[in-house]
Amino acid sequence: MTNVKVVPFTSSYLKNMNSEKYTLEMNVKMLAGSVTVSMKTVQSTDGNKSYNRTLVPRYEDEINLRDEAQKKSWDIDGIEGTYTVTDWSKYPTNPDDDDDNTVIEDFTKYKIMQGYYKIGSTEYPADCIAFTETENGVPVTVAMIYCFNGSKPKYMIVKGVSEVQGETAVQTVMEGQITRCDTYADANYMNFEKILSKYELVEDDD
Repeated sequence: MTNVKVVPFTSSYLKNMNSEKYTLEMNVKMLAGSVTVSMKTVQSTDGNKSYNRTLVPRYEDEINLRDEAQKKSWDIDGIEGTYTVTDWSKYPTNPDDDDDNTVIEDFTKYKIMQGYYKIGSTEYPADCIAFTETENGVPVTVAMIYCFNGSKPKYMIVKGVSEVQGETAVQTVMEGQITRCDTYADANYMNFEKILSKYELVEDDD
């Protein structure tokens, strides 16, 4: 980013994400060396129920539904047309607590920066959340950059920054174009009964 300054946690968009009441749809490119995987992701939650979908055309269509009040989750395989149910009230802890996709629950623990980020020939106002994690004993700083068009984010870029033999290495690991961002849950995504009716139950641990 250019013209970067560290700021308090002020982004209304990120505050809303942290409150877990939003709907976000995004076209994503995951970058791993010379390999690029294109997918679509959807997230929607009302703070209690949540809908998450990862769609890789022709290869993967995974949907996860969670209901905190019922303490249940449903995992749908859209390719196979099936789903399984997990009742995690039976477990001492939520079985998803150790999931690698754990969301950032407290943005105040991370460095928040504002500036501009150039995509193509356009410089966008941008917010950046940076935090450090350790991978194979090597500290890696992850920077999540949100580019805004007006009050709504238009792009999300994730970069990894690490020190390799005394030199700084920066790698873009994800590029996302945000196609929808609303500050409420989509009622269609919260209608679990209608969603599940399209698939066949293959496992139920009730």
